[in-house]
Amino acid sequence: MTLRVIPPPDGSDQNNNSIGLVVEYGEFTALITGDSEVDELQYFLTLGVPDVTVLKAPHHGSRDAVTPAWLSATKPEIVVISCGANNPYGHPHEWALRYYNAVASRVLRTDRDGEITIHGREDRSYEILTGSGHLPETVLERRASETPAMGGAVNVSVWVFPD
Repeated sequence: MTLRVIPPPDGSDQNNNSIGLVVEYGEFTALITGDSEVDELQYFLTLGVPDVTVLKAPHHGSRDAVTPAWLSATKPEIVVISCGANNPYGHPHEWALRYYNAVASRVLRTDRDGEITIHGREDRSYEILTGSGHLPETVLERRASETPAMGGAVNVSVWVFPD
């Protein structure tokens, strides 16, 4: 497994001072970018971001934290949005949800789905578990290829908790 830290730009404001974390395990990749907004995402693009299996939505799915260029570069299969139910900021924003739903096969939200755990495997397959016990389309596992997982073992977990 490889963990890569993407540094924030110098002199940024509080939200645009988040580090990016890239977790890679074989073909499975997750990207976590904290409260990054458009300016920091643009900076991350100049440093290079991978095509990912899982994208933890920047800044709780706010409108100012997603762009077509960002989604074109990351190509997320799953987007996970960490946001509290009835939060005063209106996260996730409907505009951001439209973008995420247009590119990802699944968009999960902690305000709706509770705690979210994704177990990733070397072959890019994964298992999704939610605190609510339900998933859209009631699918718990998806394989990106026909290659079976090595003994069905769980190798990498990405947890997202409700705010």
